[in-house]
Amino acid sequence: MAAIVRLGFFLSFFLLFLALLTLSRNLMYMYQLTAAPAGFSTLKNFQGSKKGDNIKGLYQVKKYLNDFGYLPTIDHNKDDEFDDELENAIITYQLRYNLEPTGVLDFGTVSKMMAPRCGVPAIFNGTNTLNKIWNFNRS
Repeated sequence: MAAIVRLGFFLSFFLLFLALLTLSRNLMYMYQLTAAPAGFSTLKNFQGSKKGDNIKGLYQVKKYLNDFGYLPTIDHNKDDEFDDELENAIITYQLRYNLEPTGVLDFGTVSKMMAPRCGVPAIFNGTNTLNKIWNFNRS
């Protein structure tokens, strides 16, 4: 009889352990989906940047915009120049998120870039229709 009680206690403990392990894995997975990647927090260092600036590390902004489809796939390795291409990508990003399309890395834009997101590109195959509309209206 004592062996059955010990077996019941062991099985109960084991099932509780499995339940807690499963719950903790699910919570960690949910945290990974919703937490802002640590690398995005460095974008705040570039707040206020605008076309013509050359700031060490600005390539991180270009990489971010490239990863999410706002900047064409080209080599931005260590390119820290805030050029026309980056300005257009920022304007497209600002239009996508209903921010004022200034082309400047202002507080609202940088805050949105640092916010958690799913990781799926917003623009596919280089389709950049919002920017075309913006450029048309600026003429």
